Amino acid sequence: MIIDAAREEFTRTGYAGTKVRAIAVRAGVNDAMLYRHFESKEELFEAAVAGPISNAVRSIIERPWPDEPQGTGTAVMRERTVTFFEDLLRAMSEIAPLLGVVLFADQDRGRHFYREHIETAFAGIATLTRATIGDWLHKDFDEEMFARIVIGLGFMMAVDGHLGSHGARDARTQAVELTTILFDGIAVG
Repeated sequence: MIIDAAREEFTRTGYAGTKVRAIAVRAGVNDAMLYRHFESKEELFEAAVAGPISNAVRSIIERPWPDEPQGTGTAVMRERTVTFFEDLLRAMSEIAPLLGVVLFADQDRGRHFYREHIETAFAGIATLTRATIGDWLHKDFDEEMFARIVIGLGFMMAVDGHLGSHGARDARTQAVELTTILFDGIAVG
């Protein structure tokens, strides 16, 4: 209840514009009750905004996969990639409004969050990619660049779903299309 109210307030007014009192009112509690659970506005922000973003990214990177023998093959990796993209698109759809708040409301806070959480996500995806690189046929590519492309793509598709004229699209359908583009390319011949 308090976390949801805090998330709504931070999303609506940004970090600097959010007042703890407004969160308490939105949550239907008094200030004293709120401070029993959270010591500061910063702690509320971490719980309501930064935490869910970090958790979403971590759950994608640390998703447990069934054990497969080394050299599993392109078909298995293709299906895992669909699942990965689907997880990413769903998570990004949930956290895109929060990312706007955390990254752009305050430059220093945004820089710190980006370096601590987003760059960690890049590293996690690059590590995951390197760990499975021998399991499927592919051209050589830069895993670090790939990680940035994947996160950026997921974020922009989520923004498009929230703000674009097409509205939200089915994550599974998009994941299949993205995987097809990744594995098969768009060039003919």
